[in-house]
Amino acid sequence: MFQILQTPQTAGPLGEIDWWRERNISLSSLFEQTKQDHVEQVLEKLELAENAAPSSFRDTRTDLSKYYLEAKDNVK
Repeated sequence: MFQILQTPQTAGPLGEIDWWRERNISLSSLFEQTKQDHVEQVLEKLELAENAAPSSFRDTRTDLSKYYLEAKDNVK
């Protein structure tokens, strides 16, 4: 969540461009990690055990995806 609360370090358009680039890099890395096969396998096992964590994790990953796509679009 620290990425969501941060603001550009320098004023002006170049500061904002750098901020979106850094945000894109950070969120891209996190998002790709959540899509790995072993993560999905753990989630499936937790669902079989009727654990509530997979639902919460998927909701968080959806939010992460939204923020990542926003950053990716803004970098363009």
